[in-house]
Amino acid sequence: MLALSDFNEKNILIYGYGKTGMSLKNFFIKKKIIANIKISDDKKKLRNTYYLKNIIHYKPDFIFLSPGINIYNHKYSNFFKKNKEKIFTDLDIFSTHLHHTNKIIGVTGTNGKSSYCKLLFKILKKNKVKSVIVGNYGTPVLNNINYKNTIFIIELSSYQIDYSKIIKLNKAIILNISPDHLDRHKTLMKYIKTKLKIFNFVECKKNCLINDFSSNKLYEKLSRKYLRCARFKNNVSKKKFFLKKLLSDYGVINFNFSEKDYQLPHRNELCKKKNNLIFVNDSKSTNLASLKYSLLKYNNIILICGGLLKKGDKWNLKKEKNTIYEILIIGNKSNFLKNKFKKYKINHKYCKKMNLAIKYVKKKYLNNLDKDKTKFTVLLSPGAASYDQYKNFEVRGNQFKKLINAI
Repeated sequence: MLALSDFNEKNILIYGYGKTGMSLKNFFIKKKIIANIKISDDKKKLRNTYYLKNIIHYKPDFIFLSPGINIYNHKYSNFFKKNKEKIFTDLDIFSTHLHHTNKIIGVTGTNGKSSYCKLLFKILKKNKVKSVIVGNYGTPVLNNINYKNTIFIIELSSYQIDYSKIIKLNKAIILNISPDHLDRHKTLMKYIKTKLKIFNFVECKKNCLINDFSSNKLYEKLSRKYLRCARFKNNVSKKKFFLKKLLSDYGVINFNFSEKDYQLPHRNELCKKKNNLIFVNDSKSTNLASLKYSLLKYNNIILICGGLLKKGDKWNLKKEKNTIYEILIIGNKSNFLKNKFKKYKINHKYCKKMNLAIKYVKKKYLNNLDKDKTKFTVLLSPGAASYDQYKNFEVRGNQFKKLINAI
C-alpha cells in the first residue's frame, strides 16, 4: 500500500504531462503532500515551477510514468531501467486509497476493451447501479477518487499492467489475445504474460475470467496455470451466463442489451449509405486480428487498409479473402502488403493517401451504377497503427468521415 505519508519529503517525478500526469500533480496538491515534485515530458516544455528539463541527475524516490512511455526504447532508457523498482502508476494510488464501499472491475485484452467497458457500464446503469468508466478509456482515475458506493470499470492496457505494482481489483477479465505491441514487449510470450499479470491484482481467483483462449495457442497454453480462474475457449463475453459471473454480485438482474450499448466511434461505425455503397469506419483497427474480425461482418468489401504495421502480424488473409472485392492500400510503406495480397490473389491498388482512396472509390464504384448494381461495403479497417500519417486513429477515422460526407 502507498500511504500518503510515504510521499512526504520525497522526490517525486511525473514523466508525461497529459491528462494522467495532470491528475497526479493535482492529487498531490489537494492532499497537501509536502514533497519535491518534478514534471517532465517528451513533447511539452512546461512553464511552471515543477518543470525539470533534464532528469538524468535527478534522484527520485517515486516515478509516475505516462503509460505510453516505453522505458526500453527511450532517450532516458538507462535512467528508467536503473530506477524501475521506483516506477508506479496512478492506478496504484487509486486502488489503495479508494473508499471501502467501492469495487473495481479490470478489463484487458488485445481488442474490444473500450466497447466492453461501455457495455458493462450500460448494463449497470440499466440496473440502477452507480458506475464510472475510468483509466485508459474514460477519465483519469484520480479525478474520481472521492466516490463512494460505486463500481469502477477500468480499461487496462498492457503498459499500465506492466508498470503497476499494487493495484487491487475485485474482478478481472481478459477478453482475447493476439499479437500486438511486440515492438515494446519484444515477444508474444512476454506480451501475454504481461496481460495475465492482471490476475495477480485480484485476491479471489474465482473472480478472474479468461475469455476466448482459443484466439491464440500460446495464450491458451500460458493461461492453463490459472486453474482457479474461469476459462472459456470461445468468445462468450457477451453471453448472459458470462455477464452474470461478472456482475451478479453487484445486484444486477437485467442483463439485456442492444448493439447500441457498446457501439463507439471508429469501431465498425456505419457512417453513410449512398446508392450502392455502404461506408463503415473501423479506424480503431490497429492490428490484424481486429481487421479479420471486421472482414467477417460484411461482403463485397472494398477494404482500405495499411499504415504502420504491427510487429508479429503475418497478414494471412486466406480465410477472409472471399469477403474482399478489392483492397486499397494507404500508408507510407506498401511493398509488404502488395506482396501479401499478390500471394493470395486479392485484387489491390496502392493509393497511399486516404483522399486518393476515396476519390478512386467515387470514380470506379459510385459513378458506375448503370453498369454494375452490386452493393459494396467500403470498409476503413487499417489493421495498422496510424502514426505514419496521422496523430492517432481518431484523426484518421475523422478524415475518412469528412471525405465520404463530401461525396
